[in-house]
Amino acid sequence: MGAATVATLVVVGVIVAALALFVFAVALGLQKLSGKLENITAGLRGVKDQTRPVTPVLTSILGEVTAIEQALTGVLGAVGEALGAAPPPSATMAEAVSKARRGQPAATGGHAENGWDDEYEDEGDAEAGGMAAAVAAARRRMGG
Repeated sequence: MGAATVATLVVVGVIVAALALFVFAVALGLQKLSGKLENITAGLRGVKDQTRPVTPVLTSILGEVTAIEQALTGVLGAVGEALGAAPPPSATMAEAVSKARRGQPAATGGHAENGWDDEYEDEGDAEAGGMAAAVAAARRRMGG
């Protein structure tokens, strides 16, 4: 065997060894990736279970909110009758709140945004007086 043949076999051996190392490195990378994909799959299954349709839950909540609205409507009517200021309301709570806010949408901050600051300033700080001050202000507005 000549020197050229030996050199060719050595080069071929080096190339085969390099390819073997490359294939081994790819196999290790794929094995690590497989483990990560299993974790991702398990997480996605958990998300799938936690995001099942919420319609039954929302329907239940709506029923409870409707019952609360009816109870509060009754309380509002009773308070109106007790103060002698108004008959029991015939509107829904949303309509009553909108009317009380003079048609303005709900404020995002404190009472300064609802336009009632002047009334509170006239009667002292309503927050300091709490509910009693708010009731007194409501009675004055209703002429009671």
